[in-house]
Amino acid sequence: SPGRAQCAGPTWWGRLGEMVAPFLIYFSAFIFIPIAGLASSLLVGLIAIAVAAGFSLLAFEGLKAVLRLALGDFLPQEQSPQEQAWQRAERDRKALTVVEDIEEEIRRAAEAQREALRPKTPAEARSRLEEADAALRAARAALAAAEEDAKARSGGWNEVCEAREAAERAEVWAAEAASDAELLSLPQGSV
Repeated sequence: SPGRAQCAGPTWWGRLGEMVAPFLIYFSAFIFIPIAGLASSLLVGLIAIAVAAGFSLLAFEGLKAVLRLALGDFLPQEQSPQEQAWQRAERDRKALTVVEDIEEEIRRAAEAQREALRPKTPAEARSRLEEADAALRAARAALAAAEEDAKARSGGWNEVCEAREAAERAEVWAAEAASDAELLSLPQGSV
C-alpha cells in the first residue's frame, strides 16, 4: 500500500542529513565565507594592478610624447626594425672591410719580411736549402720517434702533435728554401 510506505519513519540517510545540515550551516561561516572573501579580494587586486599598469603605460607614453616635442633635438629617434637591420648590415659590411684591410696589411708585411729574408746569392740559397733539408730530416725523425714512443707507452700524443707541427713547419721552410734556390737558378739536386 502506497500510503503506508510514505508514513514510514526516516531512513538512515535522512537522519544523517539531519545531523550534517546544522554542522554545515554553522561551520560554513568559517570555511566558505573566508574563501569567497579571499577570491573577491584577489580579483579586486588583479583588477587594480591591471588598471594601474594601464594608467602607468598611458602616462609614460604621454610623458615621452611631451618630452619628444620639447626636447626633440636632444633625444634619439626611434627606429623601425627595418632601419635597425639595415644599420646592423652596414656595420657588418664596414667590419668586414676593416678585417679584409687588416688581413691584406698582414699579408703584405709577411711578404715584405719574407722578401727581406730571401737569400741574395746562390751560395746563400744553397746554404739555406741545406739547413732546411737537414731540419726537415730531423723533424721527420723526431716525429717518427715520438709516434713510436707514444705507441709504446699508449700515451704522450701531445708530443706527437707538437712533433707533427714542427715537421710541417720544417716542410714549409724547406719548400721556401727550394723556391728561393729555384729563383736563383740552383739545380734542385745540388744539395
